[in-house]
Amino acid sequence: MKFLLLITVLFSFSSVACDKEYLQSLSNADKFLVAVEKADFVYFGEVVRLYQLPNTPESFDGYNAYVFQVTELVKGQTSNFMELEASSWCGVTPAEDQEYWPNKVGQKFVVAGHRENDTDYVLAVYPAVQAMADIYRTTDSDESQ
Repeated sequence: MKFLLLITVLFSFSSVACDKEYLQSLSNADKFLVAVEKADFVYFGEVVRLYQLPNTPESFDGYNAYVFQVTELVKGQTSNFMELEASSWCGVTPAEDQEYWPNKVGQKFVVAGHRENDTDYVLAVYPAVQAMADIYRTTDSDESQ
């Protein structure tokens, strides 16, 4: 599985910085690949806890912090359990879109993250089932050419 994700990452958009106009033209899968390229760490993980940060405005209805159990490390270094804050990064992650973010314990995601000042932030999440389907679709189309 790591090998397939690595192949996908190698064909990703490595030269893209934070160009929101460019990113708007990409599919969600391709936006996620941009985040993977820029991430300090990437892993497959299962949501084990959801909560709101203490400084969350009362008007915010949802979760903005997550604990994942890391099931497979793809890039960088992590612990077995990762506690992360949601972040909006470069138009890839829609912070205001509650449907984008984990909302149930047990959900499985590929997580691309960034570490800054001893705090881990989510750059992007992508449902693990969808990520695997996209990876297989990409590798199948590469093999047929």
